[in-house]
Amino acid sequence: MATYSEIICYYMCLSLILFFIMGIDKAKAIFHKWRIPEATLFILSFLGGFAGGFLGMFVFRHKIRKPVFYFVFTVSMLAHICILISLFGKYAA
Repeated sequence: MATYSEIICYYMCLSLILFFIMGIDKAKAIFHKWRIPEATLFILSFLGGFAGGFLGMFVFRHKIRKPVFYFVFTVSMLAHICILISLFGKYAA
């Protein structure tokens, strides 16, 4: 089983990746270039990068008018919280 520090590192890496991808997508939107598919952003969120997604939304002011992003990032966050509680809840005591 993975240690707490490995899990934290996993979430931080995915969050950083999604954060930078949100910034890249915003820059591409400004310059009317080819965009990163929304499905890619959603997949990275469900893999654990939801924190970087939320942060990227507000730092880059990107996708803030699309309620589906709030929904997907929130659902993926809640799903990961439930997974972590089910995996480590019995070991926390």
